[in-house]
Amino acid sequence: MLFTSMKITSVIALTGILLSGCATKTLITKDHKTYNRTTKVTLVEDNVVAFGRPAQLSANLPKDSIVIAGQKNSYVLTQGGAQFFTLISKLDPKNIQITRDLSFYSEKNDGHFSGTLPLSYVKLKEDLSKKDLAFFIENGARECSSSSDERMQAQRFCFDLKLAGVV
Repeated sequence: MLFTSMKITSVIALTGILLSGCATKTLITKDHKTYNRTTKVTLVEDNVVAFGRPAQLSANLPKDSIVIAGQKNSYVLTQGGAQFFTLISKLDPKNIQITRDLSFYSEKNDGHFSGTLPLSYVKLKEDLSKKDLAFFIENGARECSSSSDERMQAQRFCFDLKLAGVV
């Protein structure tokens, strides 16, 4: 009798183990798909010191390239540099803000990067002219005033500059 109850207990335990193993395998290969997980890795952190146009143009760079000098590296904007330069040179620097962390993507980790530079420009409504508004429209700005801006009688315009370049 003792032997029979041990045998039944062993069979039940083995069946439970086998069933759980089969269930796990079924869950892993259930839909025959491969799943990938993407993680962000910071490749470079730097502080911008200055920017300007290259003194000499290289044959493989667009003529409207912009160089951004960082404390660690220099970055050449090959796309979006002209609009970046226009905004930075025509807008009052004290009213320009970068609204989010800069995060650029390097697909192959080969020194080429792309991403978006989020800028906002805020000015008192009484100081805005039609010329200012025309400039914002020409350069793809969107109105993005906050309730705080409105309480201060100010108006904010946001730019999302699409940039690409090389380190």
